[in-house]
Amino acid sequence: MMEQLSAFSLGDYFPYLGWIDLLTGLILRLKATFGALDSLLDQVVEEHKAVEIESHQHQSFKKDFVDILLQFQKYGMDGLELTQENLKAILMDLVVGGTDTTSTLSEWVMAELVRNPSVMKKAREEVRRVAGKKLKINMNDINQMEYLKCVIKETLRLHPPAPLLIPRQSSASVKIRACPGLTFGIV
Repeated sequence: MMEQLSAFSLGDYFPYLGWIDLLTGLILRLKATFGALDSLLDQVVEEHKAVEIESHQHQSFKKDFVDILLQFQKYGMDGLELTQENLKAILMDLVVGGTDTTSTLSEWVMAELVRNPSVMKKAREEVRRVAGKKLKINMNDINQMEYLKCVIKETLRLHPPAPLLIPRQSSASVKIRACPGLTFGIV
């Protein structure tokens, strides 16, 4: 999915040439991918609705983010309505945003460690000292890895996986100092 989202689309840069994306098959691949993702999200929501019905019998039911969104959808809040499409859009943002930024960060951490062998050696020694021969590392172990946390934070500083300010685009044409009809992106 991420490969298709990051694929070069001529229509993104030159809207009047967007028809070429139809010829290359990019549009069809994107529609198929989003159709599959949409049905997956429908399935997740339906499973949570079914579990919610069953959970009224058990008090030990733990809610996750989807359950909280479903509760908000059911009971609402001060006139705000959460439709099924809104709910799926929120979940899609979480999935896409979480996977892309995490994989990007992992790639940059590895690249920086390869570029700095002494840092990699020190981080490896810390991981081996804290984790030892454990098969699973828990949060207590991670909290003891101060140097590794610093490596990750420095990588985030050098190579943020997402822009700090998301560009905004006006929804209507504006007139700025005698330049009518232009739509400006605001950063």
